[in-house]
Amino acid sequence: MTVRRAALTTLITALGLTIGLTIGLTAATPAVAADEPLVPVITYEGPLTLTDGDGATYPLVARMVVDCTTEPCTALVTLLAGEFAESPSNGQALPLTDGVLSAGLPEFGDLCNLRWIGAGQLDVSITGDTATITRSSAPGGPILCSDGAEATATAITIGGTVTLVSGSVCLVDASCIPPKELPVNAGSPRTPSIAALVDWPDEPSVLTTLAPVPRALSGAEIAWIAAGGLVLALLVGFPSVLLDSATETLAGRIESRRERRGKPPREPWDR
Repeated sequence: MTVRRAALTTLITALGLTIGLTIGLTAATPAVAADEPLVPVITYEGPLTLTDGDGATYPLVARMVVDCTTEPCTALVTLLAGEFAESPSNGQALPLTDGVLSAGLPEFGDLCNLRWIGAGQLDVSITGDTATITRSSAPGGPILCSDGAEATATAITIGGTVTLVSGSVCLVDASCIPPKELPVNAGSPRTPSIAALVDWPDEPSVLTTLAPVPRALSGAEIAWIAAGGLVLALLVGFPSVLLDSATETLAGRIESRRERRGKPPREPWDR
């Protein structure tokens, strides 16, 4: 029984190690490929609220496009729906610094057609998948319109939070951009690089064209490999258990025959 228990313990340990390896490798495999391209144009959309000087509110729908194709990133805020207002960023893309925009803007738009926004402050703050937009607007008018009517506007405030629709937000704070190498001072001694010390072949070899493990193996492939290891452990473990059981049974029969013949039983270390 001691031999059988030891064999079973060994088999259970092998199964546990194989299952743990499968779970660990699958969890370690990144859900997004390391070489997935970044999308430098980030789009946010969502509701804003226009509040006039009398406290009345009007719903708006805004879109903010953050363009990080060049440095620094810029933000353009436009209105998709709503009345009595125009683009909070005055129809222009303004520079962002670490996801924050703060700019004083002049009046913009056509007051006679109620597509106008007065001079005021625009503040934008991007935090991950959300962005907060606030725009103040000073009173405007009166001005004489082409139909002979006078147009005026009270002071208003536009504010709200928009959410991410598409794009790589990490580009806004450059968290996913590798740091640039610092220049080496001309007077300091320069350490030779590995490329200069090693005589690399002119043409790529088998080793230089091999892909790293995270790119060469997917989570499904790693799971299949672990499953194959599990099957191999079973094929090796079960015959061992059966062999130990058969050996122990045969030894027991031999001892029973010795007892029937009147011979004293042998100790395990004498067999």
